[in-house]
Amino acid sequence: MTTVAATEPHLVLLGGDELGVSAKTVEAGMRRLGVHCRILVVSDQCPNDDRLDAIWFTLEALPRDYLTMDFDSQNYSILASPACGLPAPSTPEDGHPKQENRFLALLECGTRHHRLACAYHRAAVRSHRSCEREWTIGAIIGGPFSLLWRTQLSRYLATLAHYLPGVDVQCVPLPHPPANPFDSVQNPFSVEGWYAFSALCAFGLHKPFANELQKLLAVGGDPEIHSLPGIAGLAGWTTFFQTIASAHIRVMEAALTSDSSGLLSLKSNRHTCNQRRLFCRVWGLPMFVEAPEALADLVDEFRAGRRAQDIKPFVSFRKFITRDAREDGRLSPNSKN
Repeated sequence: MTTVAATEPHLVLLGGDELGVSAKTVEAGMRRLGVHCRILVVSDQCPNDDRLDAIWFTLEALPRDYLTMDFDSQNYSILASPACGLPAPSTPEDGHPKQENRFLALLECGTRHHRLACAYHRAAVRSHRSCEREWTIGAIIGGPFSLLWRTQLSRYLATLAHYLPGVDVQCVPLPHPPANPFDSVQNPFSVEGWYAFSALCAFGLHKPFANELQKLLAVGGDPEIHSLPGIAGLAGWTTFFQTIASAHIRVMEAALTSDSSGLLSLKSNRHTCNQRRLFCRVWGLPMFVEAPEALADLVDEFRAGRRAQDIKPFVSFRKFITRDAREDGRLSPNSKN
């Protein structure tokens, strides 16, 4: 059975005769699956033009009333055609010991900075919600508002940087505008934002993310960033990293505030499972994406005294802003520990 139109308020299904049941039975089955829109079942698989016209007139005659649908986080899924060309997720080449060390390093820094990171993230989210309308309208009519989207993106990157060894957390961007009546923009990208981003890349941020962000946050600035596609890209990445930062906070909260049962509790519903999976993908922990028990075991080992080995701390902010730090190779987003 093929879907030919799936936009509200109608769903058209082709090839109903192949199922050997009536259209009413097909519709009843779709209702049990939770489909709330109007359903039209067409018997033939490949209708001709006249038949398509008839389908269109039938749809046009159906009432256009929208039904309320509550989001079901437990059973939400996406149906995609095999021909849609979705890429397979990439997997880093790091072995199991390095992935374990990376997670242990996040835990160790989290014991010191988790509460500060939570407060920082809440302030950053408040800034986003308060200013988003102004940034969106201003970006469309012109002005420096695209750079404010970039500033907000740096705040979510800085949330993550609180958990990295060696980072001076007092030297990341402010999580809010410098004053209530005004905001400020910088071009090129602020050195505080660049410091947080470079620390993430050096630690092992998912490489496709790092490569794309490198283009958006280029030190010299890119004229394309002020175009509508550039602004839309910045806004999208900002929202994306808000989700990533929130998932990271949730996983670290579960890992740091209780024993291994905290992480295992994330299996209780689909939403928290996806937060854990996102956390593992972002930090290059593919072996733990579907293995919460292994992560929970590492939490117990950490509480028993195990610590990360061979993880270089990132440079201090003072060293970062010197020429020597910029030339030592550790500040490139393409570098690895």
